[in-house]
Amino acid sequence: MNPELGGELKTVTILFADLTGSLNLIEDLDPEDAGEAIQPAIDAMVQAVHRYGGYLCRVMGDGVMALFGAPTAQEDHALRACLAGWDICGTVSALDRQIRGDGPRNLSVRVGLNSGEVMVGDVLTDGAVELDVVGQVVHVASRMQAMAEQNSVWLTGDPHRLVADFVQAHHLGKKEIRGLSSRMELYQLTGISHERMRFRASVSRGLSALIGRETEFEALEQSVEQFREGKGQTIGITGPAGIGKSRLLFELVEKAVKPHCRVV
Repeated sequence: MNPELGGELKTVTILFADLTGSLNLIEDLDPEDAGEAIQPAIDAMVQAVHRYGGYLCRVMGDGVMALFGAPTAQEDHALRACLAGWDICGTVSALDRQIRGDGPRNLSVRVGLNSGEVMVGDVLTDGAVELDVVGQVVHVASRMQAMAEQNSVWLTGDPHRLVADFVQAHHLGKKEIRGLSSRMELYQLTGISHERMRFRASVSRGLSALIGRETEFEALEQSVEQFREGKGQTIGITGPAGIGKSRLLFELVEKAVKPHCRVV
């Protein structure tokens, strides 16, 4: 990473995905046909990364490395990476069924995730500026991919803590990671919850009483009344993450808006 181009610490989730069985698939094929055989799977990986707002760092032969949470900050970077990894496994499995038929060849994928603080900055590559990521988090994510079973997503405890409300995961226990002195808690992704938003997950568990927002709630109620009288209203609610913006709007919609208005 070129210090002249700058870099900054960011909390992100790294995704590595790599095809397995690709050598068996392209055996006896010339390079052009071999490329065509695995390209749909590579395309599926790239599309899944982009679908959930990830940044494609590089395509490496028959695998990809992707970044969630930078260069654009994403509060739900770990969840986005899980969704992308889950989609990659599903799509590659479907491609395998199309390719294999009754034949012996097969194609699968392994996905590894890890979250944490990394150095994100620009590097010069053949005269072009590209984004690069440096840190132990990257290496551990790569290890997760190498350790994962076929057609599965493995993640460390760090991303799991961030997505525990939104996914189902099997606890694999503490395992040794090559190159690290201590073991790490690992998980295998087994499903995605329908409640993909943090606040909606809280609603499904049950909310505590709303306290200390009487003034704000009364102001919003007055705006709703003006709207019902034909006076259009546009309201912006701002504040630091976690201060209760979603909860305030939830209470407003449930108590003052839904009984009288259509909510979109």
